[in-house]
Amino acid sequence: MDMNDKNFLAGQVMMVGFTGVDEISEDFISFIEEYKVGNVILFSENIYSKEQLKRLCGKIQEVVKKATGYPALISIDQEGGMVSRLSPDLPSAPGAMAIGRTGEPHYAYEAGLITAKELRMCGVNFDLAPSCDINNNKLNPVIGVRSYGDDAATVYAFAKKMASGLKDGGVIPCIKHFPGHGDTDSDSHLILPSISKSLEELEREEILPFARMIEDGIDCVMTSHIIFKALDKDYPCTMSKAVLTGLLREKLGFRGIIATDCLEMGAIKENYGSVEGGLKTLMAGADLLTVSHDYTVARDILDAVIENVDVDRLKASAKKIICLKEKYGIGSEADIEEEEISRFRTVFNELRFKCIDVRNKAEGKSLTVNDETIILGCPSYRVTLVSGKPLELDFAEYLGKKLNLPFIKVPLEPTKEECEEILSKLDKYLDVIMGSYNAHLFAAQADFVKALEEKVCGRNGVLTLAALRNPYDLELVSDRSNKVALYEYSVDMFDALASFLKGGENE
Repeated sequence: MDMNDKNFLAGQVMMVGFTGVDEISEDFISFIEEYKVGNVILFSENIYSKEQLKRLCGKIQEVVKKATGYPALISIDQEGGMVSRLSPDLPSAPGAMAIGRTGEPHYAYEAGLITAKELRMCGVNFDLAPSCDINNNKLNPVIGVRSYGDDAATVYAFAKKMASGLKDGGVIPCIKHFPGHGDTDSDSHLILPSISKSLEELEREEILPFARMIEDGIDCVMTSHIIFKALDKDYPCTMSKAVLTGLLREKLGFRGIIATDCLEMGAIKENYGSVEGGLKTLMAGADLLTVSHDYTVARDILDAVIENVDVDRLKASAKKIICLKEKYGIGSEADIEEEEISRFRTVFNELRFKCIDVRNKAEGKSLTVNDETIILGCPSYRVTLVSGKPLELDFAEYLGKKLNLPFIKVPLEPTKEECEEILSKLDKYLDVIMGSYNAHLFAAQADFVKALEEKVCGRNGVLTLAALRNPYDLELVSDRSNKVALYEYSVDMFDALASFLKGGENE
């Protein structure tokens, strides 16, 4: 390809998502061919089995190679835990906070290596993970269990190992969300967050894991759509030259690929427009612009880029992206036997059991189940795209049937009448297991949990509160109750909890 062809160069700096599973629409193929788009991003909506994913990635490579002469970066958000895009026939690693609580970073390496082998087998070569965000705000609605912990040292130690595992498995890791999304109480998928910390505070906390990963030679960093007032009062990091060029390139010395978070997200789209955001971020120093779902938005951005950005600027980023593809041998796949997939599942199941976090075991009150036990639990919810498909899974029903026990479903935000009705049905049960879902963010659910403890413990029963996502729910009950953090609303973690409850020991 002609390295002075603006269409080709612009296409290399775009990463675009689409709707489809078994087939790629003719419209999307025509878009790739016309604009020479070099990179694609996949979500769970594009995936239903490992064989289907492998076929889809093969087709993507065929179309992109024909259009551009180079293989495609095919990316995915496979963090593990609550942010898992893969289909059920491919085992998914536990999430970051669950692994972080083990205190053993080698588990993060193992999770990264197995994840990379699975991805590369299916043709995915670029993982938008791990998160280097420090979860230092309990009210954060979007990071939470996606972070390895609430301090810079822990986050760096585990993220480094996860990235090394991915790299050793042949997949490009991309750390995110620079310079840190942990200390927000709002979600950039929906609105534009801002952080008022001083530069000194940022350097001691948020920036530190990223700086150390850059020193270690990480190849790719993803930006955050957040205004850090100490860095740039006017623009979010994704669009800020002060952040991308001044801080990331010049001060921290990063020479790799700067990828953006999705330009369709509310923080950019609703405040600047995706097209203006795309232009601004490219001129600020980014290399790879992401449009996750609507390729017509990517087309509009590409039209603006081709018209307004000069060849030399595009060439600088396109060359880096092509070099990255060559470095990782992008375009090839790895063969893995079915027995290996089974082994991966066993490893992850064993790790999930280790990740069950018993915060306290109320004196004389067992964590096992009996004939006088009932299961209560909330559903999960999908606020943003980071949660993937809405889950049909229900904790109370699943665990109740798994353990052959009665169960009651509790709404995420139960009304006063619903609370009273549920509590009135518990009189004949001595032991209650309640699965909460971010109750610390839902006042009505938090009130129900507190009322539940008063009812159960008030008659000398046993309440076990299982936090099914963020562990901060456990602060809602006293030491009269058992407290267990699961970090993840999934069949795999529910199975691990069932095994734990049957044995009563965290082996």
